[in-house]
Amino acid sequence: MYSQTSRYSAKSVIDHNVSLINLAEAKASILLTLNGVVLALLFEAEKVALADFTKLLLLITGLCSGASSIFTVFAIIPRLTKESQTTKIYFKKIAEMERNDFVNSWNSLTDSDILNDYLRNIHNLAVIQQKKFLHLQRSIIANIIGIGFLVAALFSSIL
Repeated sequence: MYSQTSRYSAKSVIDHNVSLINLAEAKASILLTLNGVVLALLFEAEKVALADFTKLLLLITGLCSGASSIFTVFAIIPRLTKESQTTKIYFKKIAEMERNDFVNSWNSLTDSDILNDYLRNIHNLAVIQQKKFLHLQRSIIANIIGIGFLVAALFSSIL
């Protein structure tokens, strides 16, 4: 009923979805590092005598960087779905089984079972991707707003 091409195509989609998740996590790691640098600089700026308005702008920058960091952590944390535990290739499901039980279970699968498992995993990965990219988007927006306040603080300290 299902061809090798169908299974190969499904496997390719899974691999692509996993690479997109890895991309989101790599971007989130960069943003987390950037937020750490900004927050460290803001703590150092606290030691300098600045006008109240500039301090307020830097405080808002810090709040935006903090919010961005929280969204970034949410993007990095694995977002497992309940449905992922119903598939045969879900890592946690495999780890719960004894090795021989897993091998026997896998060997009893038909091509149709494998393709359906792949298709369930494609959906699960899409749900995880959606959540990760939403949090990544929120992190980037908070960063952009924070950078705007940082630039305003720099200009206000010059003037």
